Amino acid sequence: MDKLDIGIICDKLSGLFSSLTLLDSVPSTNDYFLNKLKYKCFTSKRELCIAREQSAGRGRGSNTWYSPKNKNLYLSLYYKVDKSSDIELSTITSVVLQSIFSSIKVHLKDDALLTIKLPNDILIADKKVSGVLTEVIHSGSHYHLVVGVGLNIYMYEGDKVKLAKKAQVLSSYFKPEIDIYNFIKDMVKDVDITIFS
Repeated sequence: MDKLDIGIICDKLSGLFSSLTLLDSVPSTNDYFLNKLKYKCFTSKRELCIAREQSAGRGRGSNTWYSPKNKNLYLSLYYKVDKSSDIELSTITSVVLQSIFSSIKVHLKDDALLTIKLPNDILIADKKVSGVLTEVIHSGSHYHLVVGVGLNIYMYEGDKVKLAKKAQVLSSYFKPEIDIYNFIKDMVKDVDITIFS
């Protein structure tokens, strides 16, 4: 297997969120939620968006996130949070990073290669394998929290040389017995729990 079946991922996650949206292509999954917020289109306080590809995936600052179709995981989680809640917004990115790090670590053949690069990246052998982009919009008595997650899992043959110096894929380092879809389900579930713990 060298590509993801996003439909299977959605089936695995369908019971975890009150609203789950699967998009074939989108500029970025974070932008999808920010646009919904702009036009007041939300029907739920807790939503998940997954895309098969991103045409303008975003990283921190002006950085981009290369997002080819059906090769990697591109998702965003949205929460409408009351300002009186105990969520510490300043640490959301770091706690999500640690959660993803822990989910990945137990499935690696050599977990010593896995590191966190603050403020928002996870590396394998000093090359980026995952990133988190957190955005917060203040609105009256609520926060609108969007947490974007990118996870490199596979790679096109033509991309291997182009990205070799800066990016890595999990499929090259996972233990052979891993079920990639159960890993993704458990990782997303852990991130969701971590945000509210």
